[in-house]
Amino acid sequence: MRRISLLALLALAGAARPAAADEPAAITEEPSYASPQRFAGEIKFGPYRPNIDSEFAGGVGPYKRFFGGNSGLLMAYELDVQLYQKFGTAAVGLGLAYFSKSSHSFPCQSGSGVGCVPDLTRAAGDETSLQILPLSLLGIYRFDWAANKYRVPLVPYVKFGLTYSFWWVNKGNGKVSQVTEPGGAVDSGRGGQFGLTASFGAALRLDAIDPGAGRELDGQLGINHTYVFWEWNWWGADGLGQKSPALKIGDSNWLAGLAFEF
Repeated sequence: MRRISLLALLALAGAARPAAADEPAAITEEPSYASPQRFAGEIKFGPYRPNIDSEFAGGVGPYKRFFGGNSGLLMAYELDVQLYQKFGTAAVGLGLAYFSKSSHSFPCQSGSGVGCVPDLTRAAGDETSLQILPLSLLGIYRFDWAANKYRVPLVPYVKFGLTYSFWWVNKGNGKVSQVTEPGGAVDSGRGGQFGLTASFGAALRLDAIDPGAGRELDGQLGINHTYVFWEWNWWGADGLGQKSPALKIGDSNWLAGLAFEF
């Protein structure tokens, strides 16, 4: 009887060991995946009004008379190469923007060129457009140290750089306008000039708000961070002291958009 009781105790002890082994292990956090980060891209929009009339008394000049003085939509794109990623991120970038403003033309009552007497009634079927294409070479610094270390979602930044702004005026037939000066010289309605630009802004890091969605974007598409942002921008397209007269097409305005780091 004692032998049977001993065997029963040994059997129970043996059965208890596998049960202990089957208990779930302690839950450990899965390490997050982070792809290499080398670039940033932006797309942004905002109001723009070229400062053409600033050199005219009272600020009433050809832009206000012809286009009504209202702002138009500026679309801008930027691609940055990130060079330093320790206490914040430093980068160099290339920016491209585009602005277009159209209005019906004032036809001539008589004559042409300098002899044109304008009819103040706009032509219904003839449009003239002003188009501006600024290109920028930028230096950028983003203070994202707190966002990377403590998941603070707000990232302030500054930009400064050199711009060259192309501009042209098209007639209703799509060709560049020409103006006949006194003495018979013909000037083309196109040009370009150098200038400086500066921006100050703040970006909201969306993956700091939803880390799970951020890890999924990084793992599937290689997008490290996604932002919505707002910035104040100044374009000083005044020719940087060039001797020939420069069309004052600079402006200060705000822009808002989306940014991605990858």
